[in-house]
Amino acid sequence: MRGVRMYKPGYATVGNFLEPRITSEDEVKIRVHYCAINSDDYSMYTGKLKSRYADYGLLNEFSGVITQVGSASESAGFAVGDPVSGTMFSPCGMCPMCRSNRQDLCVELNGNACLNEFIVINNRKVVRLPQQLPLRQGALFWLAACCMRCVERMQVQTGQTVLIHGAGSNGLMLLQLIRKRLPRLVVVSDPLPDKRELARQMGADVVLDPYQDQLKEQTLQLTNGFGFDHIVDASGAVEVMSNTANLLCRGGRLMLYSNYRPGNTVSLDLADIYWKEYTVTSCYNPTYAPYTANADFMIQLDLEHLIGAEFPLDEVNEAFKAYATHRYQRILIHL
Repeated sequence: MRGVRMYKPGYATVGNFLEPRITSEDEVKIRVHYCAINSDDYSMYTGKLKSRYADYGLLNEFSGVITQVGSASESAGFAVGDPVSGTMFSPCGMCPMCRSNRQDLCVELNGNACLNEFIVINNRKVVRLPQQLPLRQGALFWLAACCMRCVERMQVQTGQTVLIHGAGSNGLMLLQLIRKRLPRLVVVSDPLPDKRELARQMGADVVLDPYQDQLKEQTLQLTNGFGFDHIVDASGAVEVMSNTANLLCRGGRLMLYSNYRPGNTVSLDLADIYWKEYTVTSCYNPTYAPYTANADFMIQLDLEHLIGAEFPLDEVNEAFKAYATHRYQRILIHL
């Protein structure tokens, strides 16, 4: 089979490798059609983050079609020809987090790569995609599942106000899911005009440039002087975050939803936290159920506009170069 391996940072090699085989009856074999690049993948590609699955290639977001099932997987309802996606990460099942039913915070989380023509994974990590959903959009399942969990942790209520930093694929996915909770106001900030315009088209009430517009003055005007009920950072821009907490209302919630590198710090006014009683929290990525249990919700989302570019497997290095420009939404690789 064709696949990708990393032998040195900043360059991926396409080659022919042994095709994986089912070794357990609770596994399925999948012909991968699309993979998507995320921030972890880029960090591994550049060598800034040591890959937990370098020996197997790159990437952990995919969509494809089942080509073989073990007997236990067949009993679980999976069949040859099913369009699927899922998660490539596996909790250890033994650490304190796993034992307390917090597999998403497993301290020994393992992962495999999906940028290969064929992969074999446990059926617990597989989700059937709706038949009417194009496979290229199905590659966004893991992104959608992560964002759904983030919105649930935010606890947005009807009639509240929300500020989203970042109008990339994460921010725009969050925007769509948050709008379904019927907030009174959703503001999206992003420095790129084309991303702000896309956010407007996808339901943002107001779009702002965090480097040009006066966020504090705009916040007071838009929220009648109270501040936002919720602020979520999907940009990863530390310089933007340094002046974000003071935009919260009393009792507000600040959600950190970016893969920040170690050492990135911001200052918080402890008196402001005390008097406002606001909450600072974060959302890590899910592993499996309930966030990988059902993909039917995806047909209610505008996913095509979250795909910025598509590259064939042979142009995997060009795909990573395009990702580095930060001008695109999710970048897909077609196998």
